[in-house]
Amino acid sequence: MLATLADVLGVGIAALFGSRPGDPASGGVVTRQLQRAELKLWRTGISKQLLSPAGTENRLNLFLVQLEPGGNPGDELYTHDGEEAGLVLEGEMTLTVDTETWSLKAGDSFRFASRRPHRFSNPADDAKTVVLWVNCVAAAA
Repeated sequence: MLATLADVLGVGIAALFGSRPGDPASGGVVTRQLQRAELKLWRTGISKQLLSPAGTENRLNLFLVQLEPGGNPGDELYTHDGEEAGLVLEGEMTLTVDTETWSLKAGDSFRFASRRPHRFSNPADDAKTVVLWVNCVAAAA
């Protein structure tokens, strides 16, 4: 749903996080741990922290995604603009892109065009999953 909303608004998902005061001395280059914007999607069991400095012109954004046991954004495959990649840091994740599904464990990584129908979930009943996730959106024409 967030990806669809971002597409309709013509912004990257990171723009939906709002803004938090950054490190003024960094010139938009550094985000301190205590300054991370966070979006908790409690109904889905997913939380996302924006690791990269916030900005309206950012096309490349880095997130720390945490999925509670059974956490997922829904049963439907979805699409949006851009490209994404990630690295599973903890736990396991099920990733579906088009008609293929993979079971990923800590240390496994992925990359795909976001226009390909996809979904992800934490299949575990008792452990959270942590993923370092990168989203890149194309420059506006």
